[in-house]
Amino acid sequence: MSTRRRYVRVATLDGCLYAVGGYDSSSHLATVEKYDPQTNGWTSIASMLSRRSSAGVAVLEGMLYVAGGNDGTSCLNSVERYNPKTNTWEGVAAMNIRRSTHDLVAMDGWLYAVGGNDGSSSLNSIEKYNPRSNKWVAASCMFTRRSSVGVAVLELLNFPPPSSPTLSVSSTSL
Repeated sequence: MSTRRRYVRVATLDGCLYAVGGYDSSSHLATVEKYDPQTNGWTSIASMLSRRSSAGVAVLEGMLYVAGGNDGTSCLNSVERYNPKTNTWEGVAAMNIRRSTHDLVAMDGWLYAVGGNDGSSSLNSIEKYNPRSNKWVAASCMFTRRSSVGVAVLELLNFPPPSSPTLSVSSTSL
């Protein structure tokens, strides 16, 4: 990478790794870099609309979403998405709650913002985003407040159980 970053968030999209925002020891970053394993190199792409570190990052329907984070002054609830085909960012509906150090995960066509910190305390709230309606709605809360949370989706394939040997009996009448 060309920029040193901490509190950076990463995601994969179209076989490339994206390093999004972060903090370089003097300022919060709006810059984004892409690693392409085919060329074994990093390139800068379009900068985000807002500076942010400790944001949530996820990929949904071919777009890279960045939600919340911290701009050095306050926690954010703003959300933006990156279109890799046009190398552009656009703002989408803001989350209902300001949060940083949360996680963002895509599942079943929704984005889920889980936990985090609102600038004064850790959160147990979860909200989900519908890209078709461009709206965030509250989801079930966690039992415990959590920041610097990690979330993953594991999709298990539903295979039938292995077949057991069968006994076949036939009879012949005389």
